[in-house]
Formats: sequence, structure tokens, C-alpha cells
Amino acid sequence: MTKKNNTNKTKEKKITISDILDENNDKTEIYKDIFQFIILKGKENSKNEIDPQQYFSNSGFRVWDLSKWLLKNNRELSEKFQGSHQSTYSKTHSKIQNVTTLLSNLEELNLIVKGEKVPSLRNYKIETEIYNLSLDGILIASLIDFKKLQKGTSKYRSALESLFKLWVKYIPQGSKDHNNSNYHFLIRFLKNCVEKYDDILLDFLKFLRECKSDLVFNFSELRYKINNTIFKRLIVNKEFRNLYYNVLKDYEADEMYLKNLQQLIKHQFKLDIETQIERYSSRFLNFPSYDMKRYQWSNKPRNQHLSYEEVIENNYDNDVYKERVFDYNIKNQWEKKRNENLINFNKITLIVKCDKCNQIYPYSFETEKEIIDKIICINCNQSKLKFYDFDNESNSLYLQEMFPR
Repeated sequence: MTKKNNTNKTKEKKITISDILDENNDKTEIYKDIFQFIILKGKENSKNEIDPQQYFSNSGFRVWDLSKWLLKNNRELSEKFQGSHQSTYSKTHSKIQNVTTLLSNLEELNLIVKGEKVPSLRNYKIETEIYNLSLDGILIASLIDFKKLQKGTSKYRSALESLFKLWVKYIPQGSKDHNNSNYHFLIRFLKNCVEKYDDILLDFLKFLRECKSDLVFNFSELRYKINNTIFKRLIVNKEFRNLYYNVLKDYEADEMYLKNLQQLIKHQFKLDIETQIERYSSRFLNFPSYDMKRYQWSNKPRNQHLSYEEVIENNYDNDVYKERVFDYNIKNQWEKKRNENLINFNKITLIVKCDKCNQIYPYSFETEKEIIDKIICINCNQSKLKFYDFDNESNSLYLQEMFPR
């Protein structure tokens, strides 16, 4: 009989680009240091430190040089050999295989590629490979390099502008078709955000990375994500709203074409926002409204000390039932109002909540005229309304536990 091997081998989780970009992920510190080595090497070989594509094109390296640099600059490796009497050569040689494995992981992520083989610096009879950043690797390296700059400085803004241009360059040409008015408007608008709204550009770069692939690029998903990010700022910030619509008005085109183009962009903007409300509200309604009410009631500061059993034992049900949460009745009202405004591209049908009376109801929001915290609640006549953001409502904590994305 063949004996079964009961040894449980823990399968090592593959590294992801998000892991590398996560500043709080200590497990990927050595990958960040590898990129730091590549960044420094590129800058040493290039006088142009503003255009990342220029200096990263000169950043080819040998695994030996990288290993030697990591021994001095990577915290884990330098601590491991602290006090060791081994020569630098011996230390470097002992880590070559480990560093080669790390580079293989980056190859799998399509961040680096092997280039030509050249004679080894230590033995000319042996050939060694030169590693280079791929196009995706240049994008990630440029983002890592940018994150070190001090926000608000002129160097930060110049670097952000260069970073934005670089990333946009790698959007597939098909998405840049002259008839894709949403693409051309978004790029024009985002360029205007460099000075005061850099967080919007960083969100765009994040979404662009998520949507980018060698084989498929989903511009519709990118547009959908950035439009919803823009909308959350637009409804609370009058200056930002004015910037958005001024950029839209400043298109250089004949009057008839411009009018059609503006309507098209406004319609798509409206559709993207209402589609997200539809998506989130449908997910939200997977759970019984009473569970939502109980969760909301129990998370109020005055009730947090009570356990679920105590709520039942002390007959707090009447109080729980008075809680207002999104339910099918509100969803039906929202759908009805949305259908009434279907062809009105200047009105987006939202779900709003009053911070004063907790009333939740649909509202036809005039995007070019209104700021949400100035709107009077239909129930209590106070200007305490906010957009019912399903993703950030307190109830979403419950949803994320029960229905993770």
C-alpha cells in the first residue's frame, strides 16, 4: 500500500502589484527596494529627472549589482549579516539565488524583462543577463518614485503632470479615437486638476492600473470609476463643480457639434452615477431590513454596550423598528423618479439622507446648480442632507463582512 503524505505544505501567496504599492505592507519591502535600486540607477544615467520614461529607459542592471546593493540598503538583509565577517563577495554570492527568485516574481507580473546577455564582470567566459523594466514596470516605478515627493511643492506638481502624461500614453490607441468624446473630455479635465485636486488624478491612475491589461483595456469601466469619484467631489464643492463645467464649455468646436458633445458627456455622467446607485442598492437589499436596522441601532454610541441577547431580552424591538434604513420601498420610489428624469441630463436621481431626522428618500439633483449640503430636507426643513453613499455608510461595514467585494 502506498502511504499518503499528510505533510501540509503552506502554499505561498503570490505577490501582486497592489502588494508592492502598499506602503504598509512590510512583506514587500524588498520589492520596493528593488524598484528603488532601479530608480537610482536610471537617474544616475540620465540628466532628465522629470520625464520618467527617459531615465527608466537607461536602468538596465545585472543581478549581481542588485544583490550587492540590497545587502547594504535592504533592512532585512543588512540586519541578517550585521556583525558577519564574511566578505562582500561571499555575502552577495549567497543571496544571488534569492534575488533571482524575486526577479522571476516580477517577471511573472510583467514588470521586468530579461534583455541581452553580456559577459560577467567577474568572469568574462560566463554570460549574465541584463534586466530591464517593461512598460508596465516603468509605470509602477514612476508611481513609487512619485510617492516620495512632498505634496504641494512645485516639484511634486511637475512630477504629477509627467506621471499623468506617461500613464495616459499607455492607454490603448483605440480608446483615444476622436469620436470617444468621454476620453478626450476626461483627459482635458484631469489636466486642470493638477494644481488643486491632485487626489483626483491619483485616483485616476489607480483606476487606470486596475483596468489596464496587455490584452484587454476596459475604458468604460475606467470612465465609470472616475466619473463616480468626480461626482462625490462635485456635489459638495462649488469651485470644483465650476471647474468641471467650465472645462466642458471651453471645447473648441462649432456650436451645433459642441452642444451635442456636451449633451453626450452629461448623459454618460448621469448614467454612470445612477448605475452605481443601482449596483450598490441592489447589493444592499440582499439583507433583511430588520437586520440592517438592528445593526444600525446597536452601533449608535449609546447602545454599543448592549449585546444581541440583551436587545432581545429587554424588548428593544420597538426602538429598532424606528430606525430608518434603505429598503425596497425607497428603491421603488427612486426608480420611479429616475424614470421621470430619464432624458433630463441635467438631473441625476440620488438617494439622500438627512443627518438631522434620518429621513431617506430619492432626490432629483441639479448638477450644475446645487450643492448637496445647501438643500432643505423635505421632512424637517433643515439643510442637513448628504448623498446616501452605500459604500461608506455605517451599514456597509456589515455588508463588507457578509458580502465582500
